[in-house]
Amino acid sequence: MARAPKAVPATKAAAEQTRPRWWTRLSLPGVETYSNSLRTVVINLALLVVLAMALPLVAAQFARDQILIQSISIPGGLQATGLTPDVAANRLWDGIQQIDVEANSEKSSVNVLPEGKKVTFAIPDAGISVDSLVFYARQFFNLHETVVSGEFRCSDAACTPAGVSLRLRIYGAELKVIELPPMRSDTEAQYWRKAAAEVMAVLDPFTALAAEASAHPTNAATIARRLILTNHPDAEWAHNILGNIRRNAGDGEGAAAEYKAAVAIDDRFIIGWANLARVTSELATLKGDPTLHDEALTYADRVTELDSEGPKEPELRGDLAWERGEMDAARDFYLEAFRRDPLNESYQNKVAIMLYGANRFDESADMARAALEVNPGNETSLVVLAKYYRDRNDTENLNRIYRDAAEFQPENAAAQAEHAGVLMEQHDFAGALARIDQALLIDAKNLAYQLERAAALSRLERYQDALAQLDLAEALSPNNPEIVYRRGNNLTGLARYAEATVVYQQYLAMAPQGEHAFMAEAFIRVVEEEAAAAAKAEAAPD
Repeated sequence: MARAPKAVPATKAAAEQTRPRWWTRLSLPGVETYSNSLRTVVINLALLVVLAMALPLVAAQFARDQILIQSISIPGGLQATGLTPDVAANRLWDGIQQIDVEANSEKSSVNVLPEGKKVTFAIPDAGISVDSLVFYARQFFNLHETVVSGEFRCSDAACTPAGVSLRLRIYGAELKVIELPPMRSDTEAQYWRKAAAEVMAVLDPFTALAAEASAHPTNAATIARRLILTNHPDAEWAHNILGNIRRNAGDGEGAAAEYKAAVAIDDRFIIGWANLARVTSELATLKGDPTLHDEALTYADRVTELDSEGPKEPELRGDLAWERGEMDAARDFYLEAFRRDPLNESYQNKVAIMLYGANRFDESADMARAALEVNPGNETSLVVLAKYYRDRNDTENLNRIYRDAAEFQPENAAAQAEHAGVLMEQHDFAGALARIDQALLIDAKNLAYQLERAAALSRLERYQDALAQLDLAEALSPNNPEIVYRRGNNLTGLARYAEATVVYQQYLAMAPQGEHAFMAEAFIRVVEEEAAAAAKAEAAPD
């Protein structure tokens, strides 16, 4: 006979029914159920946060405009010199960085990167490259990534460096092929700079023309006009460059017209308004028309409206005050610009140059020293202080500022060479040799540095070493009269007068009106007179 279930006392059942709901959640089954639900909610929220963070990054990968420089194919003969495919890609990138620096523009340029420096991502333990997924997805949506590649070609079996030429291809929405001429007498740095200029003319025409504006204004003006005629997005910048070119050429009216065209395209173009104010003030001085100074101030007011907190506004007002001859007001404006942009020593340098021109030499030197505290290698500050110290025959401080600049920039060949030049002036030829050696370690094919080293060796009376150095220089610049003349000087130092005479005659044939023609003719005349006297003495009867 089955046993009947044990009955729950009425009082216990009633007690359980009267307990609050939170009490049941504190039981083990209730806690477990609640923790599972909470864990699910937390995980879902975390996934949602990760997704929200990842979506902009993924979208940025699809929309990125990064330009990659792939390895450049190098013949075996050139690779033996150390120019590997990856090194070539990096040299092209160096050239592009140089173009960007030479452009000296506030407009942002394209983002170019050698493929070897690109950071790649992969899913751990899965072997799946995130970059590959993005690449193929971009291809599917016809979002082409710009890639630069190419190869060197030899003109002969020996693949001599002077005969090699570079062909580059720029892959993007369309293919662009760039054919460069053979290297010939260019140094590697010059050749890579030319290659970079051609690449930037395709990728970022404005930066390319800005870099050409100082050295080749005609070329830059041609590129600028093309950008304007094709309604390029950088048309206002092109007008600004044309204005700068005309202003540098002394055409103030033409420059003002270009700047006005720039601000007509973009009424918020600060650089255009600032340059329009400057050239209008210059025209006021040139024409003796004070109303143009007032007009320049109205353009400056527009700059203030657009950027009242930045350094451009006080710098502009300093330029205008300087043009009006108000030196103290200009100084105060420039120092206000420096206060707003304390890592830019150019404002202090403007004060130094202005005060030096006003014969306030001590104040100018103080400002140049302050600028060097911000950047010990600044060329403008060094030039101002060098003139100040030379005028006072202060060789100790002159040497100190150039030494500090060289030590501050140990990888800057020009800084090493400039200090070498100062040491040569002070007849510290051993110190100059050490500095110029450092410059040549950085830029071995710089002709000026080669000649400076030969000069230091010659002053140390190491004439044979100087001749060997001149041979290296001649390999860079064949048929150079300066090298020929210096060879004659060193042969003279070795008392090899007959050889020196032949070399001086060679110099005169190359440069009959050259800088050293008088000295070469004088030496030949002296040697011939001595030879004639010796022959006469030998022929005379005993």
